[in-house]
Amino acid sequence: MKIIYNKWRIENKGPINGEEMFIHLEEIIKNYNKENGGRGGQCYLQWYKKDGCEEQQLVLTICTPLMSQIHQITQAGEMDFMDDSWSLHHHNNPVFFLCTHHPTGALPLAVWATSSQSQSTISSC
Repeated sequence: MKIIYNKWRIENKGPINGEEMFIHLEEIIKNYNKENGGRGGQCYLQWYKKDGCEEQQLVLTICTPLMSQIHQITQAGEMDFMDDSWSLHHHNNPVFFLCTHHPTGALPLAVWATSSQSQSTISSC
């Protein structure tokens, strides 16, 4: 039964790790950007690379059309803050939310999934 499920998952959801997963993810991002780019939605994927002493961390950036609309409110230009949600750490990939304040509460401006919590990784977001 597990073999059948794994075959179904790969065919319908894509691989769960390795280079094939990133290739599949890039295809999803390309389709998302094509469908939502006109409404302000945008995604970006920076692959993990290590060349000698230099290391480029994995960064997946997501800005939905709704988040793009939030960029237009006054508070978005006044103060922004990052929220690190520990409950969303899957496979040691922290998830960060860039938010702004509003009388109704925090409003999301963007979401990042990264491979590291280092200052250089967060700065590259």
